Amino acid sequence: MFFNDSETIFGKSYPDWVVKWWQSWGYADWRRNRGDVFMIPAKMQNDEIKERSFKINKDKPILLSVINWIGPDLKEAKEEIDIVAKERLDVSLDGKQIGQDSSRVLTPFFRLRGKDYVSDGYWLFFKPNVPEEGRHEISSYGSCRSGKIQIAMNYHLSIS
Repeated sequence: MFFNDSETIFGKSYPDWVVKWWQSWGYADWRRNRGDVFMIPAKMQNDEIKERSFKINKDKPILLSVINWIGPDLKEAKEEIDIVAKERLDVSLDGKQIGQDSSRVLTPFFRLRGKDYVSDGYWLFFKPNVPEEGRHEISSYGSCRSGKIQIAMNYHLSIS
Protein backbone atom coordinates (compact mmCIF):
# COMPACT_ATOMS: atom_id res chain seq x y z
CA MET A 1 0.00 0.00 0.00
CA PHE A 2 2.88 2.37 0.86
CA PHE A 3 6.48 2.83 -0.20
CA ASN A 4 8.83 2.38 2.74
CA ASP A 5 11.67 4.72 3.52
CA SER A 6 14.32 2.39 2.03
CA GLU A 7 12.70 2.15 -1.44
CA THR A 8 13.55 4.28 -4.43
CA ILE A 9 10.68 5.74 -6.40
CA PHE A 10 11.43 6.68 -10.02
CA GLY A 11 15.13 6.58 -9.14
CA LYS A 12 14.87 8.94 -6.15
CA SER A 13 15.03 8.20 -2.43
CA TYR A 14 12.21 9.00 -0.02
CA PRO A 15 14.15 12.02 1.38
CA ASP A 16 14.71 13.28 -2.19
CA TRP A 17 10.92 13.20 -2.78
CA VAL A 18 10.29 15.03 0.49
CA VAL A 19 12.68 17.76 -0.68
CA LYS A 20 10.79 17.92 -4.01
CA TRP A 21 7.54 18.14 -1.99
CA TRP A 22 8.84 21.20 -0.12
CA GLN A 23 10.08 22.74 -3.35
CA SER A 24 6.67 22.19 -4.96
CA TRP A 25 5.08 24.60 -2.49
CA GLY A 26 2.71 26.84 -4.42
CA TYR A 27 2.33 24.51 -7.41
CA ALA A 28 -1.10 24.53 -9.03
CA ASP A 29 -3.01 21.21 -8.94
CA TRP A 30 -2.62 20.74 -12.71
CA ARG A 31 1.16 20.94 -12.29
CA ARG A 32 1.05 18.39 -9.48
CA ASN A 33 -0.76 15.98 -11.82
CA ARG A 34 1.88 16.44 -14.55
CA GLY A 35 4.81 15.21 -12.44
CA ASP A 36 5.70 11.61 -11.59
CA VAL A 37 4.22 11.93 -8.08
CA PHE A 38 1.18 13.86 -6.82
CA MET A 39 2.48 15.85 -3.84
CA ILE A 40 -0.50 16.84 -1.72
CA PRO A 41 0.10 20.24 -0.12
CA ALA A 42 -0.12 20.13 3.64
CA LYS A 43 -1.77 22.33 6.16
CA MET A 44 0.73 24.65 7.77
CA GLN A 45 0.62 25.60 11.42
CA ASN A 46 -1.24 28.90 10.98
CA ASP A 47 -3.61 27.82 8.18
CA GLU A 48 -7.29 28.21 8.92
CA ILE A 49 -8.19 25.72 6.16
CA LYS A 50 -9.58 22.43 7.49
CA GLU A 51 -10.33 20.62 4.23
CA ARG A 52 -8.85 20.36 0.76
CA SER A 53 -10.00 18.50 -2.36
CA PHE A 54 -7.89 17.10 -5.18
CA LYS A 55 -8.42 15.27 -8.45
CA ILE A 56 -5.59 12.76 -8.90
CA ASN A 57 -4.56 10.46 -11.73
CA LYS A 58 -4.95 6.84 -10.53
CA ASP A 59 -1.54 5.85 -11.91
CA LYS A 60 0.38 8.32 -9.74
CA PRO A 61 1.95 7.67 -6.37
CA ILE A 62 0.75 10.17 -3.76
CA LEU A 63 3.03 11.83 -1.19
CA LEU A 64 1.30 13.18 1.93
CA SER A 65 2.79 14.90 4.98
CA VAL A 66 1.30 13.79 8.29
CA ILE A 67 3.37 16.18 10.42
CA ASN A 68 6.76 17.72 9.82
CA TRP A 69 9.15 20.44 10.78
CA ILE A 70 11.23 22.63 8.49
CA GLY A 71 13.93 25.05 9.52
CA PRO A 72 17.55 26.04 9.12
CA ASP A 73 18.76 23.98 12.11
CA LEU A 74 19.14 20.17 12.00
CA LYS A 75 19.12 19.77 15.79
CA GLU A 76 15.91 21.76 16.17
CA ALA A 77 14.16 19.85 13.37
CA LYS A 78 15.03 16.50 14.96
CA GLU A 79 14.05 17.65 18.46
CA GLU A 80 10.66 18.90 17.27
CA ILE A 81 9.82 15.54 15.70
CA ASP A 82 11.48 13.39 18.41
CA ILE A 83 8.65 14.36 20.77
CA VAL A 84 5.94 13.12 18.35
CA ALA A 85 4.76 9.64 19.32
CA LYS A 86 4.29 7.75 16.04
CA GLU A 87 1.72 5.44 17.61
CA ARG A 88 -0.44 8.49 18.42
CA LEU A 89 -0.55 9.85 14.88
CA ASP A 90 -4.19 9.81 13.89
CA VAL A 91 -4.47 9.24 10.15
CA SER A 92 -7.28 7.34 8.46
CA LEU A 93 -8.19 6.45 4.90
CA ASP A 94 -11.95 6.07 4.49
CA GLY A 95 -12.23 5.49 8.24
CA LYS A 96 -9.44 2.85 8.46
CA GLN A 97 -6.48 3.81 10.69
CA ILE A 98 -3.20 4.09 8.74
CA GLY A 99 -1.12 6.50 10.85
CA GLN A 100 1.25 3.83 12.11
CA ASP A 101 2.21 3.07 8.49
CA SER A 102 3.82 6.50 8.13
CA SER A 103 7.58 6.77 7.72
CA ARG A 104 9.82 9.21 9.51
CA VAL A 105 11.98 11.00 6.96
CA LEU A 106 14.87 13.35 7.65
CA THR A 107 15.98 15.28 4.56
CA PRO A 108 19.43 16.52 3.70
CA PHE A 109 19.82 20.30 3.63
CA PHE A 110 18.18 21.85 0.56
CA ARG A 111 17.64 25.26 -1.00
CA LEU A 112 14.21 26.85 -0.79
CA ARG A 113 13.53 30.48 -1.69
CA GLY A 114 17.25 31.30 -1.52
CA LYS A 115 17.89 29.79 1.93
CA ASP A 116 19.10 26.42 3.26
CA TYR A 117 16.62 24.23 5.15
CA VAL A 118 16.30 20.77 6.58
CA SER A 119 13.07 18.91 7.33
CA ASP A 120 12.13 16.03 9.61
CA GLY A 121 8.71 14.47 9.94
CA TYR A 122 6.23 11.70 9.22
CA TRP A 123 5.04 10.95 5.69
CA LEU A 124 2.77 8.56 3.81
CA PHE A 125 3.82 7.67 0.27
CA PHE A 126 0.98 5.76 -1.40
CA LYS A 127 1.86 3.41 -4.25
CA PRO A 128 0.10 3.91 -7.62
CA ASN A 129 -3.59 2.90 -7.65
CA VAL A 130 -3.74 3.22 -3.84
CA PRO A 131 -6.27 4.43 -2.98
CA GLU A 132 -8.09 2.83 -5.89
CA GLU A 133 -10.31 4.73 -8.33
CA GLY A 134 -13.19 6.62 -6.76
CA ARG A 135 -13.73 9.10 -3.98
CA HIS A 136 -11.78 8.84 -0.74
CA GLU A 137 -11.22 10.78 2.43
CA ILE A 138 -7.99 11.00 4.37
CA SER A 139 -8.24 12.50 7.84
CA SER A 140 -4.94 13.46 9.42
CA TYR A 141 -3.93 14.70 12.87
CA GLY A 142 -0.49 15.16 14.36
CA SER A 143 0.91 17.19 17.22
CA CYS A 144 4.38 18.31 18.24
CA ARG A 145 5.88 20.62 20.82
CA SER A 146 3.92 18.87 23.53
CA GLY A 147 0.64 19.85 21.90
CA LYS A 148 1.41 23.50 21.27
CA ILE A 149 1.32 22.85 17.53
CA GLN A 150 -1.51 20.67 16.24
CA ILE A 151 -2.15 19.89 12.58
CA ALA A 152 -5.55 18.48 11.60
CA MET A 153 -6.76 18.20 8.00
CA ASN A 154 -9.32 16.37 5.89
CA TYR A 155 -8.37 15.57 2.31
CA HIS A 156 -11.05 14.66 -0.22
CA LEU A 157 -9.54 12.75 -3.13
CA SER A 158 -11.19 12.01 -6.44
CA ILE A 159 -9.01 9.40 -8.14
CA SER A 160 -9.63 8.51 -11.78
